[in-house]
Amino acid sequence: MRLVNVASGDFAGGGFDFLTYYLPEGMEGRIGSGAVVPLAGRAVFGYIIDFPGSSDAEPARLKPVLEIIDEGSITPEIIELARRVSRSCFCSLSRTLASVVPAAVRSKLGEYYAPGDGEGACSPTEKRALELVAALGRRSSPRLLAGEMDMTEAAVRKLLRDMTARKILDKKYYFARRPRRVEIKCVSAVPGFEGSLTPRMKALADRLAGQDPVPVGYLVANKIATRAMIGKCVKAGVLSETVIYRDRIPDYIHTEPRQISYTPHQQNAIARISAEMDAGESRAALLHGVTASGKTEVYMALIEKALKEGRTALVLLPEIALTAQVMNIFRSRFGDRVAVLHSNLSDGERLDEWQRARDGRASVVLGARSCVFAPLDNIGLIIIDEEHDGGYKQEDSAPRYHAREVALMRSGMHRCVLLLGSATPSLESYYKACSGEYLLVEMPDRVAGRPLPQVKTAVLAEAPAGPAPTIFSPLLREAIEDCLARGRQVILMQNRRAYSPFIICRSCGWVAKCRNCDVTLKYHKDTRHLSCHHCGFHAAAPARCPVCGGPKLMSPGIGTQKVEEFVRMEFPSARVLRMDSDTTGTKGAHQRIIDRFRKGECDVLVGTQMIAKGLDFPGVTLVGIISADTDLNMPDFRAEERTFQLLSQVAGRAGRGSEPGQVIVQTLAAESPVLELVARHDFAGFYRYELENRRLLAYPPFSRLIRIGSSDRSESAASGRLMAFGRELAARLKGPEGTRVYPAVPAPMKLEKGLYHYNLLIKTREPEQVSAAVWELLEGDDGSYSSLAFDPDPIF
Repeated sequence: MRLVNVASGDFAGGGFDFLTYYLPEGMEGRIGSGAVVPLAGRAVFGYIIDFPGSSDAEPARLKPVLEIIDEGSITPEIIELARRVSRSCFCSLSRTLASVVPAAVRSKLGEYYAPGDGEGACSPTEKRALELVAALGRRSSPRLLAGEMDMTEAAVRKLLRDMTARKILDKKYYFARRPRRVEIKCVSAVPGFEGSLTPRMKALADRLAGQDPVPVGYLVANKIATRAMIGKCVKAGVLSETVIYRDRIPDYIHTEPRQISYTPHQQNAIARISAEMDAGESRAALLHGVTASGKTEVYMALIEKALKEGRTALVLLPEIALTAQVMNIFRSRFGDRVAVLHSNLSDGERLDEWQRARDGRASVVLGARSCVFAPLDNIGLIIIDEEHDGGYKQEDSAPRYHAREVALMRSGMHRCVLLLGSATPSLESYYKACSGEYLLVEMPDRVAGRPLPQVKTAVLAEAPAGPAPTIFSPLLREAIEDCLARGRQVILMQNRRAYSPFIICRSCGWVAKCRNCDVTLKYHKDTRHLSCHHCGFHAAAPARCPVCGGPKLMSPGIGTQKVEEFVRMEFPSARVLRMDSDTTGTKGAHQRIIDRFRKGECDVLVGTQMIAKGLDFPGVTLVGIISADTDLNMPDFRAEERTFQLLSQVAGRAGRGSEPGQVIVQTLAAESPVLELVARHDFAGFYRYELENRRLLAYPPFSRLIRIGSSDRSESAASGRLMAFGRELAARLKGPEGTRVYPAVPAPMKLEKGLYHYNLLIKTREPEQVSAAVWELLEGDDGSYSSLAFDPDPIF
């Protein structure tokens, strides 16, 4: 008897990697096959991950696989990739697989009955049930059968159980809540038909003769034939019906491919990375190119090389908004060979695109973070654009992977090049490139010799007070006026949405706080409500202070809504758009905003960091950063790096057309070294400055960090569980030098979503030893530590 190990997202709650079942005689499966298995009295869907062997006797505790559903199968390579991610992220394989495969692919199971191969006499009632089951197919549910047989549903269920036990019926499973494929009914002329026809029927048959199947909807819409006429022709045998399936391909805007004339730096980049691809080995390369240096054209040239060699390509982008823009370019170049995967697609679109990649109908897959698990075979190139971006880190739920690390795993499995691209690489990637671990390729100039934008700093403390309150320094205000007068476009970035980060009573000092989280409620003036951006709690904004009853409520601080309001007040003729999480919640909203701005239908685009990366607007000659200090003073060792990257990226949106650009950075920090380096576009200087700070404190890249979190409705339970784990782990790690287990402390947001959160941090130069010790504790655990959240290489 053949045994199989099956992993399922339904096992994840118990912390199981897998459970063992047996394959009934005659049932075939392979690694990656979808399998329906029994669990606690119900049927669940999972994946066969391996075959541990066979057994002559059926162990009483083992249950059979109920059915193999290859419609939801995945490749053995994805199983192996999930296994590696599971180990590196301290997460069960079942939970990892649940994260790897889109929900639209896994779907929900439905049950139905089909005639079995059992023999024996049937009663009249059983014969009637058998006839109905054969006629109804997948619709043969107990409820429907009860109505047809004039029996109670309970009686029908008992009847079906008895017939199933005797093999007269088989219980079957299918994906019930999966988006259905789009079916198109077509007709074609039957060659050699010799029957008699009416003149209209003959005319229709003659028109379709020799053609491929034509959609019925097309014939009706163009008034070529009515549905009744088509039905008569099919019934007469002169036309035959067929059904074809259409993929739901996301909309895109076709652009004519341009005649490319590569710059010397682009030619050098293509040649060096092509040589690495020809070597047929796993290698990471860092393409460090300034904004508008033409990195996308380099990507496409290398993808074209991979496709010509019969291989596939995987392209990761940090923002859904950026995905839409790049999709237009890639689809115009590579056509239907490009599939797109991101969370803003409908379930049907995502399912169809995933299946096109799995079935080999798409050879380039483009998308956001989870796209790193796309089911491509024979990958010849993996690209991560804007590789420094924090959006590549999965933080909210296990497994807390970084797409860059997963891409490195896939690069090794396919023996292909991983190309990391950025104008402001992460310190860790640039360090590896400078030390020779990664290939370093530089593109220091913009295409067509365009200059980098001039960056000026406006220190707000020195701005003279005007007759009315304003958020614009005189320097920025004058630049906006000049830009609008010349018919040019402006981008204004404030990396905080809503109108204000809080409201406060000037009389008593009351501040509106979330009842579930340890944060203030953000004020949204357009809807006059307060909301928590962590748990979603919201309430109407009060007109008076609920504590003292005073009317003096203030909304200090600046969010994107306030920036938009001030633009409309101070520049009333300007057409303004806002792009943040509040305005892009609906399907296609990102692309609609981008398209309107690119077409010149608005003059000023206000937004958060989602407007900072990769977007190409030739009409933008001015970028204004409302407050550069928003992220600079965060309690995070990466705060200065993140600020340099964000400001440099948004500055790169200016001057990408024929006119030079300028950037104005508003700040309260008069002498910040980070802002001075941004103004000089000096990444190398920032790298030296920041690397020395990291070296002194032994932060990455000179160490690895692991954060372990614990949460509970009881604060003592949350902290106690973590402190116990920390003590056990520290005892196991007394040997390795350069490893420190810090005490458990409250998280920066101690109370979130009604739970108390505590964190424990490990800093080490020996990550393999720490990983082994953590797994020893987890594998010998009695369940006490199953609720801990493990985050390797956390982004704070």
